[in-house]
Amino acid sequence: MKLRCTKCGKFLGKIDGTADAEIKCPRCGTLNKYSIKLTDIDREEGSETI
Repeated sequence: MKLRCTKCGKFLGKIDGTADAEIKCPRCGTLNKYSIKLTDIDREEGSETI
């Protein structure tokens, strides 16, 4: 799952699998908190186009 800053939209990273993460955006300084579950991963994989 691709992670982006909730305030400015900067790409922060990618997480494969499940995770709890806190990432501070280097651009705007916002502390972003993510809780990635299997249902979130399934939803993103279904939206990819080749």
